Amino acid sequence: MNEKIYFWGLVHSSLNTPKGLLLPLPPDCVNVNINRHSSWAWTEKKVFSWTQDYSSTPTPSMSADYNILNVTGEIGSPVLETTEQVTLAPDSVLDTVSNFSGFIILNKASQVKSSLNSSAVLSGIKKISSECSSFYALSKEGEVYKWAHIHTPSILEIPEKIVQISCGSQHTVFKSFNLGVYVLGSNSYGQIGLPSVSEVQVPIRLNGVCGSKVVCGGFHTLLLDDTGKLLSSGLGTMGQLINGGFNNNEVFTECELDAGLGRVADIYCAELTSFVKFTQNDCKKVENTERYGPILGFLHKHLVAATERAFLQRVKEEVKARNNEEKKRLKRELRVQEALVLFENEILPNWDQYKGSKVLGELVKKGLPSKFRGKVWVLLHEKKMKIREKDFEEGLKMVKELSDKNDLNSEEQGVVHNSLKLISLDITRTFNTLGYFSKDSPMNKDLQVLLEAACLFRQDIGYIQGMSYVAGMLLLNLEMRMAFSIFISIISSPVLLPFYKIDQEGIQRRNEIFLAVLLENLPDVHRDLEVQGVQLPIFLMEWFVTLYSKTLPQEVSVRVWDLYFYYGESALFKAGITIMKILKDELLSKDLSDIMTCFTHISEKITDPEKFILQYDTIKLPENLKRLINNL
Repeated sequence: MNEKIYFWGLVHSSLNTPKGLLLPLPPDCVNVNINRHSSWAWTEKKVFSWTQDYSSTPTPSMSADYNILNVTGEIGSPVLETTEQVTLAPDSVLDTVSNFSGFIILNKASQVKSSLNSSAVLSGIKKISSECSSFYALSKEGEVYKWAHIHTPSILEIPEKIVQISCGSQHTVFKSFNLGVYVLGSNSYGQIGLPSVSEVQVPIRLNGVCGSKVVCGGFHTLLLDDTGKLLSSGLGTMGQLINGGFNNNEVFTECELDAGLGRVADIYCAELTSFVKFTQNDCKKVENTERYGPILGFLHKHLVAATERAFLQRVKEEVKARNNEEKKRLKRELRVQEALVLFENEILPNWDQYKGSKVLGELVKKGLPSKFRGKVWVLLHEKKMKIREKDFEEGLKMVKELSDKNDLNSEEQGVVHNSLKLISLDITRTFNTLGYFSKDSPMNKDLQVLLEAACLFRQDIGYIQGMSYVAGMLLLNLEMRMAFSIFISIISSPVLLPFYKIDQEGIQRRNEIFLAVLLENLPDVHRDLEVQGVQLPIFLMEWFVTLYSKTLPQEVSVRVWDLYFYYGESALFKAGITIMKILKDELLSKDLSDIMTCFTHISEKITDPEKFILQYDTIKLPENLKRLINNL
């Protein structure tokens, strides 16, 4: 490769810089592909990776028998495109992207497949991308499809043909054929360049901005405009905005580049790092392009022909299936829009009138609008919240005092010391495929502060593994102070407290009630679990400690949380029985090993929130058992 790449921002876990550093490349490097989830470099027949340290030479990851043309992939090993690709089956993987709900695959037949819904196939796609909660696919015609979790993809209404998509942790930027720049998602740090706007829910074109390329970091964006100028916007606390310091940019601002570095040839972003490739020798670059041009043309021609022959019949079947799914999608979207309008214009302004009503209960079962979910949780839970603002401040003060004294690692702290050590270990494990709480994410620190403050505020409870999922779910929907208040009320709940304090007698009492509810609804499952000697408290511990947010996929678990805030702790018992009812056929007449395997793979088996709620509604909770739960 005849260019040099410089980088700004996070160098490795203990170093960041606002000054450009030369990125070390392997000898005879052909090209690189750097994004938020992976950073690849390659020579003709070998792939290298930097992992999390960009100051060191990348380490070898894979070798190939044929010349490497491109390296992609965000899941596990890199996905290689080589000169052998014409001989590969059209179903071979071309690219992969992931978020907290799973991953999607783009194959060489231009089809997108989901890990969560194998029957849903999207065709005619040339590029895929994802942020923490949504997937995106760019069609060959320039249309953008968006979907979250297992929802059917829908086309975004963008009036221009889109040619590039880039996703951050919570925001997405699109570039049109005419160099227009459209933005979508969170603007909490200015990452979409709209001052005084916190979030954009439909794509908006930026006035006066043209982009030849746009790339997103976790919470910042780089834009190379049509004149060759490099602009940046968003979070700059690591120095990643190339502005000479650590300041955020609310709007796209020209970067400070040394003219001696050369012409900007390409740009990339990792989570908290920015990369710029500078041209050193344009003539050699052209020679390099010519070298691969005929090969790519040959491969494209044969790939298209093979795709048309092999998948024509399959496409026809997909069209019919998509038409049916489209009808269902339209009904779901209509219901969501109606609920959004109803909450905004009627229910929230008249909350006292609707609180506890049958109408609200039915809407809760259908799923709260994400825009108002946190607010409704607070309103439903406010009577149980005993924590005042000064209590939160006191918790923060205690954390700071211990930190200043270097007492967080003091053996004298006993239980508190052990709890704080566990918190540090657990942060990055929380929704570990979700970028919000990764090691370099700003929300990583928020989660740690909340948990440490809570641990010090309720030293009698301390911290156990799984609590971070509850705190994380709250932080995804609420600001820190309110998340802290509700978190304390949850872990202090009489029903849940024994699980957090590892009170074996209390856990056993709740297990007996759970078994009674199971016997009432699924006597055959109750019998088989008893015969096989299944110890349910093992699973109840995880289910109740995390409020199912670790056990179930995000889209299903958040619906359980809706039910929990409306119906109280009885919803947690019913949710567990719902899981068993859905898995009934896999639990009956199975040996202990098969049953344990089934319970440890629940998130792969229960993925449809609508089906989960339908089954939840069939679970009976007799009044005597409901009283037992309420009187715990």
